[in-house]
Amino acid sequence: MLKPSTFNYATGPVQMTEAEELALAAGPPNSHMADGQHLVGDTIRTLRQVLRVPDEFDLFLLPGSIRQALDLVSAAVVRPADRAVALSTGYWGEFIADLLRARLGAEQVTSVTSLAEVGTDGVALVTTVHMETETGQMQPLEELARFRAAGVLTLVDAACTLPTHELDYGLADIVVLGSHKCLGGPAGLGIVIVRRDVELVGWTVSAYRNDAIARMSGRTLPTPWVTYPIQVVSALRSASKRLVDPDAA
Repeated sequence: MLKPSTFNYATGPVQMTEAEELALAAGPPNSHMADGQHLVGDTIRTLRQVLRVPDEFDLFLLPGSIRQALDLVSAAVVRPADRAVALSTGYWGEFIADLLRARLGAEQVTSVTSLAEVGTDGVALVTTVHMETETGQMQPLEELARFRAAGVLTLVDAACTLPTHELDYGLADIVVLGSHKCLGGPAGLGIVIVRRDVELVGWTVSAYRNDAIARMSGRTLPTPWVTYPIQVVSALRSASKRLVDPDAA
């Protein structure tokens, strides 16, 4: 009998079940050959189902940590003169603010404990976590609707909530999580869900996004643009399949 998944709301990898440990060891040699390409495509399709991703969003995988994914994606949507606002009621909200300060400068990034009194004029990006892991506090995301209506991009870190908590995708332009924690896979992949009309600038995020789009078309890529940690993908697919069907082997 399989051990039940351990949902982990704290920093660090989740305890995997025996099935994911076996899938991690049994993954194909690389992501470029036909079996590896099929595995990546099937994993992305399964994640879209598990995470209930609307059709107007792309979902793609980024090798590395959730932190790296947050840094790459936030950097991909801001320009040097932009102003950003970070909802920060704990460590991770402020962590995202600090990522943006490293890109834009301290004077262009404002940390706030509430978005209710923040104006939208001149703001290019608003960031928040879905839940602060230090306290278990779910953040009030309803104010994001006001920013989206004003044309401000919104980024939500949902690493410790999806798919065990619901997220209103109508409030978000970009959602970031990882292969471990609530999904029950190993650490090693960032998962990015981005509204299709949002431009991402930068080779890394653009290449992995375009690769995922091509795979969703059902094509086998003759010369794949990017490489995946395929054993991690294998274990993530195993975990995701069992979230769709708990009786799946």
